[in-house]
Amino acid sequence: MKFFESVLLALSAILAHKLRSFLTLLGIIFGVATVIVVVSLIEGFNKYFNDKIADLGSNAFVVNKMGIVTSMQEWIERNKKNKDIKLDDLRAIKEHPTYVKDAAATMRRRGKIKRATQSLEDVELLGVSANMVYIDSIKVDQG
Repeated sequence: MKFFESVLLALSAILAHKLRSFLTLLGIIFGVATVIVVVSLIEGFNKYFNDKIADLGSNAFVVNKMGIVTSMQEWIERNKKNKDIKLDDLRAIKEHPTYVKDAAATMRRRGKIKRATQSLEDVELLGVSANMVYIDSIKVDQG
């Protein structure tokens, strides 16, 4: 009998305080929805990064001038100290077919794109050597 009385008491409290009950229910709905969205985003990012790593393969690696940089000061110091990687370095790597199956170059810059009278400012440009399609899973639409 106590359980039945507790249920009746709870229902009467809910009906007596409709706005508070509605806002509590709304808070619970938003909380659960937020958790679902965050978990979905994390799972999506994990899948994306795992796919990108799998596309490179277990025997591929990337060489770059900077490595992982965590601050602007570190970037400035490394930019002064580390030499630029040139196409001659790529050619030297390719000269060792025993150790290297293939090698490619990429370069990223931000810049302005112009065509006739139209232009776009602050566009990220990515240039890659032709054989990059065999190393990374780049899908070329045209060109």
